[in-house]
Amino acid sequence: CVQVGISNINYKKTPLYRQMELVRIEAARYGVPIVGTELIGVLPLGAVLNSLDYYLQIENPKKLEPKHLLENYFDF
Repeated sequence: CVQVGISNINYKKTPLYRQMELVRIEAARYGVPIVGTELIGVLPLGAVLNSLDYYLQIENPKKLEPKHLLENYFDF
């Protein structure tokens, strides 16, 4: 069992998806399965949109904006 902790102070310089992919590569190299992930604290919307672009391979990521997120239409 292994736990990896990462602190990121500049998601624009080191996007979340790059961090996650590096953890995946290193885990695979050592034969360790990833059984889950957890985010602690606040997360900038830009970091989420950046990772969505990478993982979903959106054709025109510049058109992906906060207004496209359903939660932005509601007051919680």
